[in-house]
Amino acid sequence: SQPRSEAFVDGCMTAGAEDPRREYDLGVALRGIGRLIGSCGLRLLDDGAKRADIGFELSPDYWGNGYATEAVSAILELGFDRIGLEEVEARCVVANRRSANVLHRLDFSEAERLPVGPGLGGFTWPERILFRLSRASWREARTSPPCHGD
Repeated sequence: SQPRSEAFVDGCMTAGAEDPRREYDLGVALRGIGRLIGSCGLRLLDDGAKRADIGFELSPDYWGNGYATEAVSAILELGFDRIGLEEVEARCVVANRRSANVLHRLDFSEAERLPVGPGLGGFTWPERILFRLSRASWREARTSPPCHGD
């Protein structure tokens, strides 16, 4: 919706003005028409800016087209190549196989299962998977030729 899109952009502008900057968000828009269909963000986890976590969301109307993979790849490039991160984490609900597939496609490894637990405002998180990706693995995957025949 227009109000939700405007709130997202306002939040990005506020985060972009922080010093030191802790969050980086990208809007996911369709080329040619500029329609906002999702977002992808990175949040620094430590003061040394060596670790961050990412999150992404996409309108269900656009699932299965590679947009999430493209957005996460762009935020990883920002994190590893421009900010100089050493490791990026992501979490997804166990039942969300599409998001897990995006992370696997980008060479994240499953690090651990996170049990059901409390979240903010009385929300209860379902069981989740914690994924991790190191800068070395990211660079190796980008320079290795694709495997065919697997």
